[in-house]
Amino acid sequence: MISYCGKMFPRAGSLGPAGPVTPGPAGPVGPVGPAGPVGPVGPAGPPGISGTGVIVCIQTAQFNTNWAIPQAVPGLVLLLSAGLRYYFKFKMVYWTDNVATGIGFCFSRPAMASERFSVWIEAAWGGVPTIYYRSTGDMGSASISAEVLVPFAPYEANIEGYCRPVVGGNLQLLVQSEVAGSTIAVSQQGIGFCVNP
Repeated sequence: MISYCGKMFPRAGSLGPAGPVTPGPAGPVGPVGPAGPVGPVGPAGPPGISGTGVIVCIQTAQFNTNWAIPQAVPGLVLLLSAGLRYYFKFKMVYWTDNVATGIGFCFSRPAMASERFSVWIEAAWGGVPTIYYRSTGDMGSASISAEVLVPFAPYEANIEGYCRPVVGGNLQLLVQSEVAGSTIAVSQQGIGFCVNP
């Protein structure tokens, strides 16, 4: 007992041990905060190779030659870009002045990583109308048909292929006579095109 002002008070007891803590249930999740600021734009990637779509050329004049070496047909030229892959086609009408004379085709062109072309030419074998066909991986080497069936009669030629230039430059269609001194003529109807997919 404790005496205070003549009165007696009981002495306080000591504290007992703490009781066990029991966690309550988790509270509700708070709302999502606002989005943070947009980060900076990363560095630009390397430039891609742009396509060129379709390139077209048109023969500008009738072309005659009696040379047995390749000559350029005016207007039938396509400007190619380095590193792109092209499919090309030329179509024309020609005649010769001699049944023993055929026509040859090839190209002047820039250096190529890959190339190939084929020709389909109306011609005659032993006096019978036929189609001359040849495919080659050397576009600078002439593909030459056999004789025609009728001199001065119109015949059709189709030349097509693919290529991938190492450097940019002109793809120029060349023609030649099969026989030196005999004339071949390409009528002013020729047209060509190429596609870079």
